[in-house]
Amino acid sequence: MGLVKTLVSKSFARPFIYSIIITSLTACGGGGGSTTPVIPEDDGPVVIYVDDNPLVPVQYAPFGTSTIAGTLEQQSVTNATVAWDAGFKGQGITIGVVDSGVNPNHIEFYDDNGISRINWTDARSIEYNLASDTLIYTNDYRDIDNPDYHGTHVSSIALGREYGVAPEATLLPVNVFLDNSTAYNIAIYEAVDYIASKAPIVNSSISGMVNLSTLGGANSELNDYLTTLTNNTTALVVAAGNEGNAVGAEHFIHYNSAQNLAIQPGIENQVLSVIALDDSGSLASFSNYPGSCSDVTGTPDIACDGTVMSAIQNSFISVPGVTIEAAYGGDTTSTIEYSGTSMATPIVSGGLALLLSSWDQLTIQQAVQILKDTANDTGAYADASLYGVGLMDIAAALTPVGDLKSSALSSTTTSYTLGESSVSIPASLSGLASLAGLKNVAFFDDYSREFLVDITPAIQIEQTPLDWNAFWSNSQPYQINQIELGDYRLSMSFDNLKSSSPLKNFSLQNDRSRFDYMQNSSDDLMQSQLNPLMNLFYSSNQKEFGNTLAMQQALGANLSLFSSMQEQDKNFAKVVNNQNDILAQVQTIGLSYQPSKNWSVALSTQLRKEQDGLMGLQGSGTFSFGESNLSQINSLAVQYSQNGTRIYSQLQQGELLNSQHAAGSYIQVDKAQIGQFKVGIMHKTSAQSAWGLQAYNYNPLIDSELRLTVPTGMSANGEIESQTFSYQQKGSLQPDTIELFYKKGLNNTLQYQFNAIKSPEDSGFGLRLSRIF
Repeated sequence: MGLVKTLVSKSFARPFIYSIIITSLTACGGGGGSTTPVIPEDDGPVVIYVDDNPLVPVQYAPFGTSTIAGTLEQQSVTNATVAWDAGFKGQGITIGVVDSGVNPNHIEFYDDNGISRINWTDARSIEYNLASDTLIYTNDYRDIDNPDYHGTHVSSIALGREYGVAPEATLLPVNVFLDNSTAYNIAIYEAVDYIASKAPIVNSSISGMVNLSTLGGANSELNDYLTTLTNNTTALVVAAGNEGNAVGAEHFIHYNSAQNLAIQPGIENQVLSVIALDDSGSLASFSNYPGSCSDVTGTPDIACDGTVMSAIQNSFISVPGVTIEAAYGGDTTSTIEYSGTSMATPIVSGGLALLLSSWDQLTIQQAVQILKDTANDTGAYADASLYGVGLMDIAAALTPVGDLKSSALSSTTTSYTLGESSVSIPASLSGLASLAGLKNVAFFDDYSREFLVDITPAIQIEQTPLDWNAFWSNSQPYQINQIELGDYRLSMSFDNLKSSSPLKNFSLQNDRSRFDYMQNSSDDLMQSQLNPLMNLFYSSNQKEFGNTLAMQQALGANLSLFSSMQEQDKNFAKVVNNQNDILAQVQTIGLSYQPSKNWSVALSTQLRKEQDGLMGLQGSGTFSFGESNLSQINSLAVQYSQNGTRIYSQLQQGELLNSQHAAGSYIQVDKAQIGQFKVGIMHKTSAQSAWGLQAYNYNPLIDSELRLTVPTGMSANGEIESQTFSYQQKGSLQPDTIELFYKKGLNNTLQYQFNAIKSPEDSGFGLRLSRIF
């Protein structure tokens, strides 16, 4: 083993003095002597196992459901009950206790069914015999510290049925004391090494286990502990000590003969020293504490370094340690109160067990770091020289650290924070917000711990009031400036109120051809070109599209070809997309045929490219409706006109051709059928007067199937578990919306317009008066 064979005398939580650990089994205070250190032989001691009279705990009758009040200091001050309320009490987690053994028949160590929670198969006693240089293992782990029964009391604080912090954890006791007062430090190390291979938590209410001897070089005590912790994912929780000293200074004062185990590279977050607080929450008078550079007195081996001292302070944590009630090992039911950092240490071990039982995939190093990150370091606890990282707070440790993200750190999937995910959908798809699977979605914090979140509040149902002011502004005519260029006519109109990009549209045409650029245009370019009065309807003038290029070419006396390319207005998107300004692009090509002056027919096909959206569905983050959606929509429009009256109908039908799933999105669009049937009548009575009435189905997404795959948690091996469910929405071409406009001009100077719309989602009316000067 290469350890210094030093006798540990009675007094737990005494400081380390050079290469000698001097501890005591009494809870607080106590002296104790030391023996001359003995340098071990290179091959280490011989290990002997003696299997004589193995202990078997008694079987109690079932107790019934445990009713733990959680009002004890070790439970209430650290907020352990918050973890209990969430169903986590340390179940499935083993705490190894290096101490004086345990009374295996005390009622504290049994579950509600009367079955022992002690791992008595692996429980041991380890004794070192100096004369024969042997380590002796036996099954006799009974608490030998009569009358204090220190090991029973410590174990009860960690995981006792009524008095423990983690009342359903499993106990692995190892007795290292060869009588009721002394033990060799080589036996203590052997116990730590033994437990490290079997349990994630080693509780040692023994001080002097941090500033370890470097005597022996590569075979030193420091290197043996370092090797054990490096080879095992185990945390060593030790007592700060009961001398009221600033023990962090030892690293600098005795730098040449001892090193601080807690700050060794490679074992970060595997060693914690525990400070005791009194009933008022202040540093107990007897408790050791980390201290600061001002505590490095005399002639130290090395000057104090503030960065190193800060790292030492960061390895200490504070919990109650005065008058802690727990099991008394003298019988099977009694309790007793003791004070000391010995009593504080198992509170931290129990807190680690609660965290580990809360998340299966959590490593012990992560659990230690979380306890540090979430400790209460406000007020008096902000003084790291006295309280280390502060007061342990289990409730805070159970809350997310950092931003909640849609995937774990170990996942290669694109991740979004919770606030980055939102969606805007029409009311016809409002059933999406009631899906049970979206009410318990796993998001992950900086330690890949899953937290179940209801994300349905991020689903916005679009039922916004009609914006008549925007409608009047977008639909008003602008003065047209026209220039004759031979056979061509150049027309332009401007919005003089806009200082940037005042050009509204630009048109170049002759008798057979026409080319247009428009800053804004309606969604249905085909119908608006066939019938200019269409833009007087609110629904036809939402200005969904921005930059538009359009072309018309006569192919004969009654036949013409038209095409266009449109990009969505950047200001239109309901949900912000930070990755791409252009969310949609529409390419249209069609034929218009007029067999007589009264009849006209138009056919067109349209390719619609959308990002993070689909036909009015707008999403971002985990609610992206597809990184790239391509839809094809075919249209047939028929119109009859007579004496200024036009009767028209339009049928649109299409489907989603391709949907590329957006990385990190929960939504996959499997199918989408698109359609709209519109029928209406308009009449133009004069250049300034007209009226119109039309009916149509409001939602053009008439049949869609969405597949949602949402994370539900993480398995013990770190794999994200998910649930997949489908959502189907069916609509109809049957009109559910009616819209009316009436426009009247008076004396060529005063005019008014009245519009009304009644739909399943947006209903209202607007009135505008204007005067031309």
